[in-house]
Amino acid sequence: MATPSAPGSSRSPQNFLGKAARRAKRLLKRQPSSPVEAPKSSTDDPFYTKLIQDDPSDRALVRAARRMIKTGSVDQARSLAYVLRSKPEHAAVGDIVAGLVAAHDHLSTMTWELLAGGDRTQVLRLAAAEYFRAGFTIEPAVAGKALADGLRDETIKATAAQWFDIASTSFQAEFETESREALARGRASAEADGNDRLVTKIGWLEDWYGTAEKAKQEISVPAGTIPFAILDYKQPDEAFASKNLGDHVQTIASMGHLVRRSGFRFSGEADAVRSAHMLQKRIKPERVIDGDDAEITLYRVQRDATNHDLVPDGTWMLAFGWYMHRMFGGKFDMPFNPRLRPIFVSFHVNAPAFLTDGVIDYLKKYAPIGCRDWNSVHLLQAAGVPAFFSGCLTTTVDTVFPAVPGAEPSGTFYVDTAPTGPGVAWKQTAPEVRRTDFADNVDDAMKVLTSYQVQYKNVVTSRLHCYLPARSLGAEVEFRAKNPSDVRFDGLVNITDEAYENIRNGMLALLEPIIGAIGAGKSEDEVYTLWRELTAPKVAAAEALRHSVDDIGEVSFDIAAACRSIQERSVTIERTADAPAGDPVAVELTLDADLKHQLTVVLGSIVSNASRPIHAYVLTRGFDDSDFKRVAGAFPSVTFTWLPADGVDYGSNPSSRIATLDQMLLPELLPDVSKIVHLDIHSVVVGDIAELFATDLAGSPLAARTSPDIDSGFMHAINASKRMKDENALARELILRSHTLHSYDFLAFDTSVAVLDLDRMRSDEFCRHFLPWVERYKLNVQEVLNAYAGGDRAHLDPQWNQLPHVEVVHDAKVITWTGSQMPWDPDYVQCQDVWDTYAARV
Repeated sequence: MATPSAPGSSRSPQNFLGKAARRAKRLLKRQPSSPVEAPKSSTDDPFYTKLIQDDPSDRALVRAARRMIKTGSVDQARSLAYVLRSKPEHAAVGDIVAGLVAAHDHLSTMTWELLAGGDRTQVLRLAAAEYFRAGFTIEPAVAGKALADGLRDETIKATAAQWFDIASTSFQAEFETESREALARGRASAEADGNDRLVTKIGWLEDWYGTAEKAKQEISVPAGTIPFAILDYKQPDEAFASKNLGDHVQTIASMGHLVRRSGFRFSGEADAVRSAHMLQKRIKPERVIDGDDAEITLYRVQRDATNHDLVPDGTWMLAFGWYMHRMFGGKFDMPFNPRLRPIFVSFHVNAPAFLTDGVIDYLKKYAPIGCRDWNSVHLLQAAGVPAFFSGCLTTTVDTVFPAVPGAEPSGTFYVDTAPTGPGVAWKQTAPEVRRTDFADNVDDAMKVLTSYQVQYKNVVTSRLHCYLPARSLGAEVEFRAKNPSDVRFDGLVNITDEAYENIRNGMLALLEPIIGAIGAGKSEDEVYTLWRELTAPKVAAAEALRHSVDDIGEVSFDIAAACRSIQERSVTIERTADAPAGDPVAVELTLDADLKHQLTVVLGSIVSNASRPIHAYVLTRGFDDSDFKRVAGAFPSVTFTWLPADGVDYGSNPSSRIATLDQMLLPELLPDVSKIVHLDIHSVVVGDIAELFATDLAGSPLAARTSPDIDSGFMHAINASKRMKDENALARELILRSHTLHSYDFLAFDTSVAVLDLDRMRSDEFCRHFLPWVERYKLNVQEVLNAYAGGDRAHLDPQWNQLPHVEVVHDAKVITWTGSQMPWDPDYVQCQDVWDTYAARV
């Protein structure tokens, strides 16, 4: 817990947390079937009450919240926000504290709604950095005007670091005039504070002002020369300028395909020319290509900021590497500078957020795209972009490393991994790389590469761009991935020497005629026509793989037998009291024994607001007949069908909440039910569930709301694959299967509340086809349903599934709590008073 003042003082939270802890202990000790008293009001907590009473000023409360967040007590700060928002006199500052928490959780929409709706003067005084960071993401024009006004009216109050943050976010949003002024204030404050480190960071950003505008100027290439761009790795956001020498190893490998041509002569940017001349002297004799005289003018461009680089029209570039570094948490610098002609090879993408419609169209224009890994291939194929597996350019880095007579490497080199024996340990990343000149970074990378060739016989590493080039130079390499299932590695690690040689030789064979055509002065159309012809067989092979996905097979348990065992033990208790008129609404709830009281709260909320009778289908674990009778007795107007699922284990899936998977049996378990509403047990219904049940599914298998915190449906599979750790073959299979199932991309949906068309799901044989995903890939229900339906779902209004943890709640009809805080916990949660109301009635 955060400490607003010195431990042991009268204001220390240690003096007030005991009661909350004791209350939590009492709740845990209660038997699930015993009556549970209604929790006392959230606003009565002694810790928050004392905190507010000691210094109720808005500045003091925001300062306390910032301390909580900084020290890791984010849930405590979230609870403080709720308490403040429940008190009219502190509601405005409560919104600000809630906005700080949302900003910490990277929930830009929620942050903006909380902060933009308040008094701007107060917000800019207390949370200016968070306001502008969210605003330049959600409504940049509004944020830009607010920044201009705030600078003019002197209403913005910020520390040096906050001024720097404001300058950064406004810079990436292209409000340079305002950004300059904000940065100037940040510099003045940092210098006054003696914060030399921040002054240095400010200086880095200052150097980038005006570069985007300068990049639009006309520049002519010297007559008779061919412009060619070489990749460097700096950008306005110094934190994402590369500190990894492995990036420069990629550039060295790419330059090898230029300098191996003895007839190429280089001029242009000094650092690039210096490196080219150095490398040209080192070509392996067997890799030299004679002839092809050409004058090549070299330009350096920054991988993540090409639109800040001045280059002439028609500048060729090998586009390789990882293009997913946002500028100050905002935009990606993609598409490239329009004056570039990219040849995409060894390209990597694993964040669907990168693939906007504009980027997809751009990639299609220059396709086929040669991808470093198979995940990138599958993702681009799903987006309709022709793609193929090229492997990594660094496999060809040996082009500039001729044999060294008499070299007898020995010893072991540990690169970014803990030594497990004798040897030398070294880190491939270093902050100083960011501020080192390009040519010097190339020289340093060459020294490291030379050590792989002549000094160390064995290399042990967790770095892809150590593993691949060291192997290229003849070292024995052990790759120790922190997560072997990382999508970046598919096709590159744990491969045979033959497979490795196929990548290296394929890269050499592919780029030799392309670079030759560029050097010969062929037109853009001629070069790209040649590219398409050369890559056509590789694209066809990738498409064949995409369409060769086998049936996933059967689960290890008998689905029909599992359903029969549940049905045979089912108990139906007809209602004994009058209910509203009309046909029953089918509602499903699934829970373990430790949530018996929560079941009564949810049922109470449903019944209180329903305009039609309720038939509750309750999948249970750890219940007995006395539980069934007790709950049914509390709700005599409800018909219950109790479905004990004890014993169904879903094979090897180790889910700690296995009961949440039971709902996946519904299509086969309830053969006579056509349509049903699913509700998570941590929900309350404050609207009429009959209205939800009446949702028109329009032929789709389900209705659910769009997820407010995961944009991409494809991210469910990518995230699940990362959990597989050492099961990398399964992880790769999941990526191929999921990326083949749907076109890129669909909006991810939240399944805490869903309307299910069980008839449609039965016709799709949902259980047979998708229960294996649970067992084989260890997916949860939300991931499986997203994989099943994809974009084929009806959209529920968010009112039917408001998620207080990640969004501001407005006019909710169902409230669902997620994350680490539940409404029955002793900590205070947004909308907990709604839960408490129904809990009190129980």
